[in-house]
Amino acid sequence: MSVYQLVEIKFADPVSYLALTEKYIVSGTMMGRMSLFSIPEKKHMLLAEFSTENVTGIQFLNEETFNVAIGDDEVIRYKLMYYDNQLTQENTRTKIYEDDSIHKSKCDGNFTLLAHDQVLMLNLPSTEGGNSVITQGTSAGVIELLI
Repeated sequence: MSVYQLVEIKFADPVSYLALTEKYIVSGTMMGRMSLFSIPEKKHMLLAEFSTENVTGIQFLNEETFNVAIGDDEVIRYKLMYYDNQLTQENTRTKIYEDDSIHKSKCDGNFTLLAHDQVLMLNLPSTEGGNSVITQGTSAGVIELLI
């Protein structure tokens, strides 16, 4: 089976992140589109059509639960379940920055990493200089460290 049959690819929206288990393949794109392919059922499921930013990370916590990092703006936890023999999902969103003006001021130089239930953001300095900022977050909050 080819990767083209497992992941729906759209023109001008490249896949930015891919994660898989024995049962599922989850893909995220540069325009924030997220989709899931159920390997046992051979079915696609659209999780989100567009988001505010690109998908920068997908991390499975277990076979049915995974986190998705959306740019440097939010993390979405998806939980997959079956209801009347149909695959369904519920999600919980955690905003990294509560104040959108803070997010916009830091957005350009941010690089986000996702590992299990931890988010690590690196804020790289501009070419004019300044400090680098490392931001670590979970659903409990955000911590910033200047380096």
